[in-house]
Amino acid sequence: MAQTILPSRATEFHRSAEQTQGSRAGLIALLAAPALFVTLFILLPLGIMFLYSFWTTEGSQIVPQWTLEHYQAYFSKRLFYAQSLKSLRVAAMVTGTCLLLAYPVSYFIATRPARQRSIWLLLTTVPMWSSYIVRIYAWRTILGLDGVLNSALLSLGLLAEPSKSFSFNQFAVYITLTNYLLPFMIVPLVSTLEKIPPSIFQAARDLGSEPLDAFRRVLIPLSLPGVFVGCLNVFIVALADYLTPALVGGTDGVMIGNVIQSEFGASFNWPLGAAATYVTAAIAMILILTLRWLTHRRAKEVKF
Repeated sequence: MAQTILPSRATEFHRSAEQTQGSRAGLIALLAAPALFVTLFILLPLGIMFLYSFWTTEGSQIVPQWTLEHYQAYFSKRLFYAQSLKSLRVAAMVTGTCLLLAYPVSYFIATRPARQRSIWLLLTTVPMWSSYIVRIYAWRTILGLDGVLNSALLSLGLLAEPSKSFSFNQFAVYITLTNYLLPFMIVPLVSTLEKIPPSIFQAARDLGSEPLDAFRRVLIPLSLPGVFVGCLNVFIVALADYLTPALVGGTDGVMIGNVIQSEFGASFNWPLGAAATYVTAAIAMILILTLRWLTHRRAKEVKF
């Protein structure tokens, strides 16, 4: 009897091992194409640009001669670090504003019945269907000298003449980016908030927490994963964007993306542009990792 059972178990073991190997081979084959795409069109260009940041230029040619002068230029030239600080400030302001506006909207959507929730989410993402450039020009029309905002303030008697303070400055960049990036904050927040059971608030109330206290000590910590993803989406796009400052920012609204774009374009100084790109990305990564650490730490401190 034992001799019959042992070969049967050995056969099952070998069959299971063959199935595992087959599934692994299938998984590798399935991931090969995406991995090749990412390597060729993302990792390889990033690696080449990283090498460029250490090379020099002679005329219009990039020479593979190693140097750190481009990184030194980033910190020695006021243009670069000043625009980087301004860009970080604008990106942080846009992220904070989007979070403040998106949180109550996301909570409202997350607490609706499933059918209504889908409709509200659809309405939230409708603006994303239109071209970003069209939306930028729409804000140019709204904020311009003859725009809707100036016309409304003039008709109300709040202005004696059209004001130039609404367009072609940091304010215009801030408003346009906030409008554009708000859905990028709402969607991950809704995804997180809808997973929080409503009964948890009743449990907090039963334990003596006031509504505002339960919101602060229960809902916010539990929603931090969505907050982090939303802030990550908004901050990265706002920091890297150069089209909005170029179209509505004027000279006052120039950001680091415009400076980097000019180095790759008109100045044709790719090594300096690459160095500025990687320094800015490193600063952003440090801030993102710090935010991730803070949100992860705060999420563990849920108390009723």
